[in-house]
Amino acid sequence: MGIVAENARDALVENNELDHLAAYAIMVRASANVMIRANRIHNCGYGMAFVLGDEAHPSTAVDNSLIALRHYGIDIIGDSPILRGNRVYAQVAPLHTADFEQGAQKIHANPFLDNNTFEVIAPAVAVGTNDRSKAGIAPR
Repeated sequence: MGIVAENARDALVENNELDHLAAYAIMVRASANVMIRANRIHNCGYGMAFVLGDEAHPSTAVDNSLIALRHYGIDIIGDSPILRGNRVYAQVAPLHTADFEQGAQKIHANPFLDNNTFEVIAPAVAVGTNDRSKAGIAPR
């Protein structure tokens, strides 16, 4: 896990580079009015998560780049963040939302989306050749 903002209020997570993390690069949990801005996340298991935030004071993710993620790019569970101008490229799902249910209580995931780029990417596969001339290398 990279950066965790838990029970935070009016926090700023800005201009970080996070790479090669097995879990979430950034997680915002049970927080209000957190700003996630201009971060670069790449080659991680997951990008960002927003979990059970304050609906009256939503957190915001703006102008972040999430590239080459193995699972979910942005994962929203029972939260309603504002997502604006993010670029997300993930192998499984660039955006994943899930309602949170506990007994009779149900908290909906309802993000506000504005001008984001969400794309599913194929896993990278190395392809090579033992023939040096086909690989553009001069023979020895």
